Amino acid sequence: MSGDSRQFSRTRLSLQVSYRTPGAFLVSYSVNLSKGGIFIETTTPLPIGDRVSLNIEVPGGGEMAVEGVVTWTRAHADEGMPAGMGLRFDRLEEHYGAAIDSLVRDFAGLSVLIVAASPDKLALLGRYVRSVIGCEIIEATSPEVAEVAIETSPPDLVVCDMDRGVPMGMRTIKAAKAAVRASQSTTPPVIILAGDAKTRQAGIQAGADFALATPPSSQDLRGAVIGTLCRPSVK
Repeated sequence: MSGDSRQFSRTRLSLQVSYRTPGAFLVSYSVNLSKGGIFIETTTPLPIGDRVSLNIEVPGGGEMAVEGVVTWTRAHADEGMPAGMGLRFDRLEEHYGAAIDSLVRDFAGLSVLIVAASPDKLALLGRYVRSVIGCEIIEATSPEVAEVAIETSPPDLVVCDMDRGVPMGMRTIKAAKAAVRASQSTTPPVIILAGDAKTRQAGIQAGADFALATPPSSQDLRGAVIGTLCRPSVK
C-alpha cells in the first residue's frame, strides 16, 4: 500500500482553536493564515499527512471552520521554539473574507507594554518592537508602574529587559500571568531579554513565553514577537 493510501485511512481529528484578541488573530492572519497555514503548539503532534478539521474562534469575529493537513512537525521544544505541528489549509479565503474585513474595520490596534530600568532602554526596545509590528507602546521603568498598567488594561504583549532589573522582571512576569482580560480567560504573552543565560532560564521557569539574549538580532526579535502573538490556544 502506498504512503498516500495510508494517509486517507487515518482518522480525521477535530480541534478547537482560539486567539487571545482580535489583534493577535490579525497578526497571525497577515503572517501565517493568509499564506495558507497555522502552527499549533502541542507536545503530541500528529503524523505528517494527517488531515485536521479546525474550528477557529476569533474574538469579535465568531467561529470559522476550515480543513487542513499536517505538513511539518517539531516533536520537542528547542531554543525557545515550542513543540507542535504546522498545518496547511484548504481554500482558506472562502471562509474568512467577510469576517476579516469586519475585524480590520473595527480594530483599535495592538498595545505593547515595554519594561526596562532606564529610559534609553525603553526607547531602544520601542524602536525594535515598532520595526516588527504597528502598535501603541506603553512604558514602565518600575515594577509598580508595570503592575498597574497590566492590571488596568492588560496589553497584547509584554516585553521586559532584565539585564539591570531581575526582580523587576520577575514581578512583571508574575503580574502578566495573573492578569485576565475582561472578555477572555487568557493572559498577555511575555518576552524577556537578558544577556545572562541563567537569567533567561529563570524567566522562562517563572512563566515568560520567550527569552532572548541581549542585544537581540532583528530576526530573533521578529520571530519572538510574531511567534507569541500568532500562537493560538487549542482546546
